[in-house]
Formats: sequence, structure tokens, C-alpha cells
Amino acid sequence: MALAPPEQQVLWFSEEGGPFQLAHREVPRPGPGFVLVKIESCALNPVDNFSQRTGIFVDEYPYIAGNDGSGIVEEVGEGVSALKKGDKVCVGWMLSEKRSAARRTEATTVSSKLCSEATEGHFNNTSL
Repeated sequence: MALAPPEQQVLWFSEEGGPFQLAHREVPRPGPGFVLVKIESCALNPVDNFSQRTGIFVDEYPYIAGNDGSGIVEEVGEGVSALKKGDKVCVGWMLSEKRSAARRTEATTVSSKLCSEATEGHFNNTSL
């Protein structure tokens, strides 16, 4: 499995009512209790459009859009024992450091306590 690149492409909007744009940003590194997930599938949700138009649920600009996704644990932060590199996981809206977990990114950090392990097309709540 290849490591996540140091930079990735993201889908964001930079102000309330502003257009969605493709941009580049650094791949985040997981802090204690977090994992880095290499996103394989991500949904752009109606909530993203609502947030783009109204600013609701936006913690800061630019805001990276994308909700509800799945991927593979790429890196494990200090203190994480329930997940390991290579685990397939599902991540959902409002479960990451900045609310939108899956984000339209190539990789994102997510609290390991809020990640669900995915197996054979299903996911199991490992820590909820």
C-alpha cells in the first residue's frame, strides 16, 4: 500500500455562498487518538450544498466538502489500539476534527473512537 502523498487535491469553498473549487492542501497527520484514512469513496451530501449556501456547520473557511466515506487506515496516531494500518473503515459526517469526516480529499484524520471497521460490505461499530 502506497503512503499518502504529502499534498492532496480537495474540494472546498472559501466563503459563504462561494463556488466549490478544487484546491491543494497538505495531507494531515494523525494526532493522539486519531488515524489517517486514505479515502477510497466519498459522498458529496446535500448538507454540503446547504453549508456552502448558508455557512451553517462551517467551522472555518476554506471549508472542505464531502460527507460519508470509506477508506483504508494509512497511519495510526499515538494511543490507538482498536485500529491498525490496513484496516478498512467507514467514516461519517461530523466525526472528524473539523466535522466533515470523509471530506472530498484523498486522506483525512478521524478519531479512532468514531471510526467503524468495514468488513465484507458491512461495517461494525468498533468503539461506539
